[in-house]
Amino acid sequence: MKKAFRYKSSPLSPFVILAFLFCLASFGAAVYRASLFRGEEKLFLLLLPSILEILAVALYGILILRKGGSAALTSLPYLLFAVFVGIRLAGRPLPVLLCGIAVLFLYFLLYEKTLRGRLPWKIPLLLLHFVLLAPALFFLFRVTGAVERSELLSAAAFLAAVILYLSALHKEELSTRFRRRGDRADGRRIRSKPPMDNIAPYIMVSKLGAANQFRDEFEIAKAEKYILEKRKAGMKGFGLMHVLIAAYVRMLSEKPAINRFVAGQRLYARDDEIEINLTVKKEMTESSPETVVKFFFNPRMTADEVYEVIRAEVDKNKTEVLDSGMDNAAAVLNYIPGLFLKFTVWFLKLLDYFGLLPRSLTRLSPFHGTMFITSMGSLGVPPVQHHLYDFGNLPVFMAFGPKKKRNILQSDGSVKEKRYCEFTVTMDDRICDGFTYAQAFKVMKKYVSDPYLLDTPPEKVIYDIE
Repeated sequence: MKKAFRYKSSPLSPFVILAFLFCLASFGAAVYRASLFRGEEKLFLLLLPSILEILAVALYGILILRKGGSAALTSLPYLLFAVFVGIRLAGRPLPVLLCGIAVLFLYFLLYEKTLRGRLPWKIPLLLLHFVLLAPALFFLFRVTGAVERSELLSAAAFLAAVILYLSALHKEELSTRFRRRGDRADGRRIRSKPPMDNIAPYIMVSKLGAANQFRDEFEIAKAEKYILEKRKAGMKGFGLMHVLIAAYVRMLSEKPAINRFVAGQRLYARDDEIEINLTVKKEMTESSPETVVKFFFNPRMTADEVYEVIRAEVDKNKTEVLDSGMDNAAAVLNYIPGLFLKFTVWFLKLLDYFGLLPRSLTRLSPFHGTMFITSMGSLGVPPVQHHLYDFGNLPVFMAFGPKKKRNILQSDGSVKEKRYCEFTVTMDDRICDGFTYAQAFKVMKKYVSDPYLLDTPPEKVIYDIE
């Protein structure tokens, strides 16, 4: 598997500091050039390119000093500077203008693709910028006009800053794969499924027609002992919910097919992103409101790390007022009149179908994610066989009930007490076959029955198919 990478730099690198100084020089030259237009006619039209130039250089300088920032973020100021140069070419003959625009577009494309990790080498990009810098320096010492000289000085200083910044970049390998055309912000499209599996989402259009349900139970004798030890170790509130979520996260490191989803009649994989939704009631009273909290995990997490993620998020949302991101979004939608609200939801579904729903919304939405889990044990009732939602891409809904015990007759005639917890699962049949589901929940049951295995990270994380 070819992993993705990105370029990053240290803000303390000498190359970055020098690049920032050249940005300051470019900024000063641009400001000086803008000051030369005082009192002229059509002042606004003259200043507009300079404002764009000043903004581009200032933003570039700020971003290259941004601690821990990805180098790809500098693509925006680079584009703004390219647009400025394109505007300055507007008065040239048509062949020169077209050639210049083509070169600017090529440079920006190579810059953006390289810094996003799409192109494996940065050396060609460096050489191309040296090709531009040489004539800029040559003409800088030949022109006499203050405007032309300041303009060339600004361009040369900006190119030098880019060259120095590119020299400071180093590769950082990511745990995920490269994203390609057709992928979504929240998932990578799977392209190697058999033809029948690709047709299935068109036959089973909704989750209602594709939902499978089953009921089983977890052996929790060792889990109860494990929970007591964790509480004694200072993990306040550590319970069966934490064990189940940690076991599910660990299961996905071995069975990544369960972390898929269907959207727009296409199949996608989440890879390292695991999003689990949980309903949290502010207080155990009928009048108390409830909110949906979303947790973000990765398949390498241990039970302790899972607990910390859950504790931090629940503590943040379990206040007297509804203040989770989804509550705030729902409050905004609540102000829309009924008929317009129906249209709004339809429009959101349309955007989601084509993968155009902003990632900021899918991160808040309880209808998008890897799994929704709910505890019926705290209510003292058996687990409900919950439905899947028509909106969103949630493929699995799990509910578990109260702890129980029963006496089991052994083969030698003795009687042994068994402690267990019932659970139900509703799952989208389109994301994988029944055999894969069966094997996945066997793995999860293994980790719930022996949660001590969750104290160490997995030896290997398996990635989904292409």
